Amino acid sequence: MVRHILLMTLRQDATAQELAALSAGFDSLARDIPEIAALQHGAALKLPGSSALGADYAVILDAADEAAFARYIAHPLHQEFVRGVIAPLRTGAMSAQIRL
Repeated sequence: MVRHILLMTLRQDATAQELAALSAGFDSLARDIPEIAALQHGAALKLPGSSALGADYAVILDAADEAAFARYIAHPLHQEFVRGVIAPLRTGAMSAQIRL
């Protein structure tokens, strides 16, 4: 199992509609892309003691293996979501993949 961890910073002027589209889009990916074994996502709580990196949104995605993760990344629905929803909102990102 491979876990993908994504932390994003978003435009400060992002609208409620844009944030709702971001959330709904991740929900759709989880339903529509079979390579996704599990997906959790949400706005950062920014609790005391949080990292100074200041991520606004976090995503944790599990895939069966490296090949499944690669298929997810290349999947047309993922690519469309990145271009149409994520890219206009994102000002920065950091990600890592670990083996479970």
